[in-house]
Amino acid sequence: MDVMVHIDPEDDMQVKPNAHLPGRPVLMERLAERLGDANLADNRVVFHYLDGKVDAEIYLAAARQQPEQADALQARCE
Repeated sequence: MDVMVHIDPEDDMQVKPNAHLPGRPVLMERLAERLGDANLADNRVVFHYLDGKVDAEIYLAAARQQPEQADALQARCE
Protein backbone atom coordinates (compact mmCIF):
# COMPACT_ATOMS: atom_id res chain seq x y z
CA MET A 1 0.00 0.00 0.00
CA ASP A 2 1.24 3.52 -0.81
CA VAL A 3 0.70 6.64 1.23
CA MET A 4 1.11 10.16 -0.11
CA VAL A 5 1.48 13.05 2.32
CA HIS A 6 0.97 16.58 1.01
CA ILE A 7 1.92 19.55 3.15
CA ASP A 8 0.50 22.81 1.83
CA PRO A 9 2.87 25.66 2.81
CA GLU A 10 0.31 28.37 1.97
CA ASP A 11 -3.02 29.25 3.53
CA ASP A 12 -5.19 29.43 0.39
CA MET A 13 -8.24 30.35 2.45
CA GLN A 14 -6.89 33.81 3.28
CA VAL A 15 -4.97 34.84 0.16
CA LYS A 16 -4.87 33.33 -3.31
CA PRO A 17 -1.47 34.44 -4.70
CA ASN A 18 -1.59 31.83 -7.47
CA ALA A 19 -5.07 32.65 -8.81
CA HIS A 20 -3.67 34.78 -11.66
CA LEU A 21 -1.13 32.20 -12.86
CA PRO A 22 -1.71 30.23 -16.08
CA GLY A 23 -2.79 26.60 -16.07
CA ARG A 24 -0.79 23.57 -17.16
CA PRO A 25 -1.57 23.66 -20.93
CA VAL A 26 -0.44 27.28 -21.24
CA LEU A 27 2.65 26.65 -19.10
CA MET A 28 3.62 23.61 -21.17
CA GLU A 29 3.32 25.62 -24.38
CA ARG A 30 5.34 28.54 -23.01
CA LEU A 31 7.99 26.27 -21.52
CA ALA A 32 8.43 24.29 -24.75
CA GLU A 33 8.73 27.53 -26.71
CA ARG A 34 11.17 29.08 -24.25
CA LEU A 35 13.39 25.99 -24.15
CA GLY A 36 13.15 25.34 -27.87
CA ASP A 37 11.90 21.79 -27.30
CA ALA A 38 8.71 20.91 -29.18
CA ASN A 39 8.82 17.40 -27.65
CA LEU A 40 8.77 18.62 -24.06
CA ALA A 41 5.35 17.02 -23.49
CA ASP A 42 7.01 13.62 -24.00
CA ASN A 43 8.76 14.13 -20.65
CA ARG A 44 7.31 14.15 -17.16
CA VAL A 45 6.84 17.80 -16.14
CA VAL A 46 5.67 18.78 -12.65
CA PHE A 47 4.62 22.36 -11.87
CA HIS A 48 4.76 23.78 -8.35
CA TYR A 49 2.66 26.87 -7.61
CA LEU A 50 3.95 28.79 -4.59
CA ASP A 51 4.04 32.45 -3.53
CA GLY A 52 2.59 33.65 -6.84
CA LYS A 53 5.27 31.88 -8.89
CA VAL A 54 5.59 28.61 -10.77
CA ASP A 55 8.57 26.25 -10.62
CA ALA A 56 8.88 23.44 -13.15
CA GLU A 57 10.56 20.07 -12.71
CA ILE A 58 11.40 18.35 -15.99
CA TYR A 59 12.35 14.69 -15.89
CA LEU A 60 14.45 13.66 -18.89
CA ALA A 61 14.26 9.92 -19.45
CA ALA A 62 17.10 9.90 -21.97
CA ALA A 63 19.47 12.18 -20.04
CA ARG A 64 21.78 9.28 -19.19
CA GLN A 65 22.04 8.17 -22.81
CA GLN A 66 22.36 11.72 -24.21
CA PRO A 67 24.09 13.92 -21.63
CA GLU A 68 24.81 16.62 -24.24
CA GLN A 69 21.05 17.13 -24.71
CA ALA A 70 20.58 17.57 -20.97
CA ASP A 71 23.55 19.98 -20.87
CA ALA A 72 22.07 22.04 -23.72
CA LEU A 73 18.71 22.22 -21.95
CA GLN A 74 20.41 23.27 -18.72
CA ALA A 75 22.25 26.05 -20.58
CA ARG A 76 18.97 27.35 -22.05
CA CYS A 77 17.40 27.34 -18.57
CA GLU A 78 20.19 29.42 -17.13
